[in-house]
Amino acid sequence: MAVMEKLFKDEEIYTPIEIAKKLKISKEAVYAYIKSGKLPAYRIGKFWRVKGEDMNKFVEMVNADKKQ
Repeated sequence: MAVMEKLFKDEEIYTPIEIAKKLKISKEAVYAYIKSGKLPAYRIGKFWRVKGEDMNKFVEMVNADKKQ
């Protein structure tokens, strides 16, 4: 079984570029959020992946910050 299948079994996963397009921000901003720890991500080889659940929590956090 591949590493990706073990880590993300039955879960949606996104690349930083997919997240950037979905959130309408730059891919550099996504990588900055990953590096800062605000957006949990998993490095598999040289590629980053983000669980859909983690992305949704991140979006909620950003939206809450905008309201304040």
